[in-house]
Amino acid sequence: MISLLEMISVDEFVKENELEVGLIKLDVEGSELDVIKGAKKTIKMHRPVLIVSLYHKGQDFFEIPRIVKELVPEYRLRFINLNREHPTFERILLSYVE
Repeated sequence: MISLLEMISVDEFVKENELEVGLIKLDVEGSELDVIKGAKKTIKMHRPVLIVSLYHKGQDFFEIPRIVKELVPEYRLRFINLNREHPTFERILLSYVE
């Protein structure tokens, strides 16, 4: 059985529901960069705290922080390792404006 899933971007969802966004947490198994690209307007406008998994794809460690800083230059970026034994596992990016 094949089931179809309809997806919309974060920007579309926020606009349709007239939301104010204070936090976005992403752990979407390697699709974090795509979700951020679909949330550009929301991130620029609301400047929410971002908690983003960086360990699914190697390029994410470099690309996601760069895009986040381009969207909101005032963001402070903090890299946090949730697994002390294997620092490349479960690494997250915390982005916030003071």
